[in-house]
Amino acid sequence: MSDLQFLKKLRFDKNLNNSFVAKYLSNPRLLILFLLAIIVVGTSSYFSLPRRLNPEINIPIIVVSTVLPGASPSDVESLVSEPLESTVTGLSNVKQVNSTSRDNVSVLQIEFESGIDTEKARTDVQSAIDQVDLPEDAQAPRVQKIDFENQPVWSFAVIGKGDSASLSQFSKTLQDELESTASIKDVQISGREVEEISVEIRPEAVALYGINPITLSQSIRSAVSSFPAGSVRTDNSNFSLNIDPTITSIEDVRNLQVSVNGSYLPLSSVAQISQKSKPNQFSSYFANHEVNGEKTVTFNIYKTETANIDKAVHDAEQKIEEVLAPYNGQFEVLTITNAGEEINEQFNHLIRDFLLTTALVFVALFVFLGARQAIVSLFAVPLTFLISFTVMRMLGISLNFLSMFSLLLSLGLLVDDTIVVISAMTQYFRSGKFTPLQTGLLVWRDFLIAIITTTLTTVWAFLPLLISTGIIGEFIKSIPIVVSTTLIASLVVAMFVTLPLMIILLKPSIPSRVVIFLRILLVVILLSIFFIIVPKGPTLIFAIFALVLFLFVTANVRLALIRRSRAYYKEVQKENKLVKNAPNYIDSGLISFNTIGRKYRKLLTRLLEKKESRRMAIIMVVIFSLFSYMLVPFGFVKNEFFPSSDQKYLYLS
Repeated sequence: MSDLQFLKKLRFDKNLNNSFVAKYLSNPRLLILFLLAIIVVGTSSYFSLPRRLNPEINIPIIVVSTVLPGASPSDVESLVSEPLESTVTGLSNVKQVNSTSRDNVSVLQIEFESGIDTEKARTDVQSAIDQVDLPEDAQAPRVQKIDFENQPVWSFAVIGKGDSASLSQFSKTLQDELESTASIKDVQISGREVEEISVEIRPEAVALYGINPITLSQSIRSAVSSFPAGSVRTDNSNFSLNIDPTITSIEDVRNLQVSVNGSYLPLSSVAQISQKSKPNQFSSYFANHEVNGEKTVTFNIYKTETANIDKAVHDAEQKIEEVLAPYNGQFEVLTITNAGEEINEQFNHLIRDFLLTTALVFVALFVFLGARQAIVSLFAVPLTFLISFTVMRMLGISLNFLSMFSLLLSLGLLVDDTIVVISAMTQYFRSGKFTPLQTGLLVWRDFLIAIITTTLTTVWAFLPLLISTGIIGEFIKSIPIVVSTTLIASLVVAMFVTLPLMIILLKPSIPSRVVIFLRILLVVILLSIFFIIVPKGPTLIFAIFALVLFLFVTANVRLALIRRSRAYYKEVQKENKLVKNAPNYIDSGLISFNTIGRKYRKLLTRLLEKKESRRMAIIMVVIFSLFSYMLVPFGFVKNEFFPSSDQKYLYLS
């Protein structure tokens, strides 16, 4: 049956007017409230979603490191690794235990079942290994939990134009300032020289005074240490008291009074005291096309658990600008890796693809269906994404590269439901037999089950990914959740937003009160723009007078202007074919889809009428399928899950 035959036989069932759907579709206020709810809640969810570079992987992995100085790998294995491994293997919910024994060091990696709290797993491991008898020379085992999010959000190098001491002092100041920032959890640095105070007793002083170096060392140690001095108790509190050290600077060391042969002398009179870098320290260097291997201090910034990456990087940049300001270019900060920039780049790609997809859908619908239908489609993509952001916030899914990939993946699928609804509404209404409301009720009745079925079929293809367990399962779980949510949201938008909007646009009728409100709003906007643009000063009164005069003249001649504009438009319509067909473009599009549909229908009819044609079509499909399948084993199509790509960084040890 052709489309024309179907539309001719189509009849409206009056019982549809009594349904709940009819009450919703006939009341624009409900549509406005629903739209406002989606926009407000979705926008709030978008700005509150945590932004991460990688998905959160909640796999409890505990690492136990134990040092046994001077032991060979076999001794480490027998004396440390095996006792620890046998102890932790008996813990509940342990999935697997791997141990590595090498010179002096034993490392155990304990993986628990997914869903176990990592902190509880670490506590259980700590309690278990505390009961193991290790060799006396072995250091206390170090128990750590693996945090996949514990990665630096910004790594940069600080280069100074002065000496190493100035660079070291500045890096210490910068570290203290950064650690005081609320969104920064930790700042780790490398390459900064640690200084120490050196006390070298003069040989002539030893010979002259008979100084005992051990006694002198004890005097210095006592001066730099604090001692408990009891406590003070009150009715409400208990305070501990300490005696603070008497030495806080190098000058205090020089002025320290030491006992020499019954008399007290300053330490500087018997020893050479200096402040210098510790020996055998690791150095850090930075080199690029502008800097040639200069000595530097490297910073790694770690954010707090609740802060977004871009927020932490932004706060760090502001703090660095404040600290650098007084130094007049003496120090320079050069970025090594910046996770905030990578996240912004990902978001820019998402917005770009979002705009491109929306524009392509708009153009396609405008060409084949008309301007009204294309305008309605513009609302489908952003509204669907806002619903997805709301669900992501409820389920605790962050905006990371995998969830954004899922949004991009569903971007090409979510417009299908909207296109089906718009196309059906257009075809039904063009028959001229139904009002806009009747058209909407018929489309709801005829296409609701079909759209639900096709949407759930696509969703069902992604749901098996939720069965995956372990690290891979935790890593990819956002893909089925985000894609399924977006597709279901597109169904909701198509039936509860796009359909009623099409009812309004097929035959617009704006109430008089709404027209008055829009006119008042327009006047307020124009006045606001006027007072923003016009410069303040003595000429303001003349500008206001000119505006009032302009509005008065416009109000009196507007009817004449409207008549002349309409007459001019009619004259242009007669002469210009493009302008004459403009109303048709708005209602029907640039290209009639009926012509394409008729040709496609003829092709299908020709294939189905003759037995030979049907047999030939089946044979061609089988041959094409076999040819396609054989491309993989013959190597023409390569199966590569993670294709090779260029990387920005190369790490060498």
